[in-house]
Order: sequence, then C-alpha cells, then structure tokens
Amino acid sequence: MSHASVLVLCAVLLLVACGSLQVGQNGPIRVILGPLERIEAVCSALAHRRAVGCLVPERHPTQEGLWHWTIWCPFNDPVCLSHEIRHLIEPEWSHP
Repeated sequence: MSHASVLVLCAVLLLVACGSLQVGQNGPIRVILGPLERIEAVCSALAHRRAVGCLVPERHPTQEGLWHWTIWCPFNDPVCLSHEIRHLIEPEWSHP
C-alpha cells in the first residue's frame, strides 16, 4: 500500500470517527447515513473524485464469493439512497 493510500485511509477513518453516523444493516446490505460533509469526504476519498454518496463492495471475510455492500449517503437524501440502490440492483446501469 502506498503512502498516499495510507494517508487517504487515515483521513477517511478520522472523518468517520468524528461525525455522528446512523448505521443500519440487514443481511449483506449496510446503509450508513451521516452529515453531508462527512459522507462526501469518505466517498470522494474512496472514488478518487467528488462524490456525494457511494456504494462500496466488501468481500465477506469467511465465505469466498460472497459480497457485502455498504451504501454511504447524507441524512435526508432519498435521491442519493435510490441512486446507490440502483447501482446495486442494476449493475449494468451507468450515469446519464
């Protein structure tokens, strides 16, 4: 892992730790809602571009081939949530 990657990861962890987040999980889907600035910082760091929300795939730690998905969106932003869910259920969909 490069030094830049480590710095980005540390910044993301610091931002997540500093903000109040609401987390809900059901099966392989986790939704994290938080203040716009926090979510935008996390998603922009993960996507390497400005992003208000994001969908993050994570390999299941014990079952090969099984994925968990985390959706990051700001509080009170149903458009972000529906956008990220669309990426999940319709993988071939791309931004207009």
